[in-house]
Amino acid sequence: MHAELKQQTWIFGGGYVREHDRRQLTLHDELDIPLIRGDGSFHVVELKKANQPHLVIRPRSHCTVGSVVHEAMTQAANCASDLQR
Repeated sequence: MHAELKQQTWIFGGGYVREHDRRQLTLHDELDIPLIRGDGSFHVVELKKANQPHLVIRPRSHCTVGSVVHEAMTQAANCASDLQR
């Protein structure tokens, strides 16, 4: 799936002009699909396993994200933090 998505970056929107040449920009992380937009901004697509249980949970009266979403968001935040250093 990863190889196919890399060839079909249009699926993420038409604003991407190419994939970044390097997938490892920090010592700690390897990016799944690093994309460059037409305006030069850098976006990262992080692939995760499909059909995860408990993506959204309802612990009380409102919905919230489950632990797998929280983990993915934390991974993205750590990657962004590493890139700013």
